[in-house]
Amino acid sequence: MRTKIIAVLLAVLALLTVGSGPGAVAAPQQVTLLHVNDTHSHLAAWGPKDGNLDGTLGGLPKAAAIVASEKAVDPNALFVHSGDFMNGDLFFNEYLGMPELTLLKSIGLDAFVLGNNEFLFGPGFLKSVLNATWPGGAGRVPILGTNLVLTGYPSLAPWVASTLIKEANGVRIGLFGLMTPAVAPARPAPVVIDPNLAGIATTAVAALRAAGAQVVICVSHFGMVSARSLAGTVPGIDVIVNGHDNAVLEQPEVVAQPGGGTTLIVSAGSYYRYVGRLRLQVDGTVVSSRRSRI
Repeated sequence: MRTKIIAVLLAVLALLTVGSGPGAVAAPQQVTLLHVNDTHSHLAAWGPKDGNLDGTLGGLPKAAAIVASEKAVDPNALFVHSGDFMNGDLFFNEYLGMPELTLLKSIGLDAFVLGNNEFLFGPGFLKSVLNATWPGGAGRVPILGTNLVLTGYPSLAPWVASTLIKEANGVRIGLFGLMTPAVAPARPAPVVIDPNLAGIATTAVAALRAAGAQVVICVSHFGMVSARSLAGTVPGIDVIVNGHDNAVLEQPEVVAQPGGGTTLIVSAGSYYRYVGRLRLQVDGTVVSSRRSRI
């Protein structure tokens, strides 16, 4: 009897240790991506009024509540903004976008891309807003400025990163950011917005993959037409977060990549009416969408 008990215990121990050795295959991991775009300083709710004459749609408090609830489920959820946080509400006229950046950071913003409205009053104005929010770039939320050429205006450099790698739930996430070169009537000069989106994206994807990124995300501000074109031209981009045209996608748009694979395009409308959520399942470098919503 004693011999049988020992044999059973050894068998159980063997089952428990299966998969823990050097040759074990790691289980797929889940990554949550939260995203907003074209918020235009709508710190308060807007739209139809309730009995207290308060707006009933969107606003940053609603977005903050959604982000908090998602981070309660997945504390490592990534949160990005696809540009145009400036200009469009009376709050901007009074506070020039600084409270929005501060509040976005406080609720967990990981990175953002600039929109054309951020250059509406020129790069000097943008720099003054950034410097008032994060003096000298200290403690900043990184701006993903992969196609920004700052040699003519290096004063913006402390706030800008060409690419970024974040880790979430054991997965290395590579991010880069592209903005539209069609910014009129904005005045970005002497900052140059390089229009070679496909070439710059190809270089960024290669650099991020070489640095160990298992997932590559493009945070963009150039609209759905350009997003579809980029997805169908440049291989290796897993997700494009869209901004600029205020598009609302209830589910990701799937675009076939050249050479195989797919890119997911997501877009969450405007004015904080929605917060997009995309859950990705990552198995090594194989990325698939599990659930999405806005």
